[in-house]
Amino acid sequence: MTEGYIWTDIYPESKRIIEKGNNQSMELDDKKINAYWSKDKNGMPEFFIINEAIIKKLCILGEDCEPCFEGANITAPTMHFSFSDKFNEQLFSMMKDLKELLEGKGGTKVFTRYNVEIGDSIWTSLYSYIKGFGAGNAMIEEVCEDNGNLFAIVKEDDKFVRLDFSMENDTFTPGEVSELTDYSVSDNPQFDPEKVAEFAKKKDEKDKDNKENNDNNKEDPSKE
Repeated sequence: MTEGYIWTDIYPESKRIIEKGNNQSMELDDKKINAYWSKDKNGMPEFFIINEAIIKKLCILGEDCEPCFEGANITAPTMHFSFSDKFNEQLFSMMKDLKELLEGKGGTKVFTRYNVEIGDSIWTSLYSYIKGFGAGNAMIEEVCEDNGNLFAIVKEDDKFVRLDFSMENDTFTPGEVSELTDYSVSDNPQFDPEKVAEFAKKKDEKDKDNKENNDNNKEDPSKE
């Protein structure tokens, strides 16, 4: 469930939605969905269980269009409020400020989080790359996206840096590194510390095994 505003003054035809309610549909991001089919006693698909998903689009349907699932609709609230001119002025002022923030023209920069799963190609490439930072104790704080540009926030000793990078066809290309003077750690970290430690341990063990195998092959060329 979510809440929204319907601008009936600008779009008079939308008054029907408030007066009668309306069927609704949505679209899930198929690249970021965690779901599976449950099976009945005969092994046939029964229910599609969605554990986690990102809703990409919400759509107001026409009167005769079937919703995405039974009961998916837009329901008018039990009370209606008409906004005063002063509220409209405040709202549009807030929208202008928000737009400037998102475009980086003022205030604190707003970043859109870029969700990655531990162990995927982005994380693995970043982890391998930052091991060469400083004393080798650098940590990935966040992986983000800013207007289509990927970057990571990396903690290096007692400071934070921004590492720009690109990722195309699983090929990691590092970019500019810049120090962040006003970065603060989030109360809700993007990555689970336990999973990070587990991944780091497995990655280090795998790298160690690969190195030993390479060293053995060099000593005995026949093993190659």
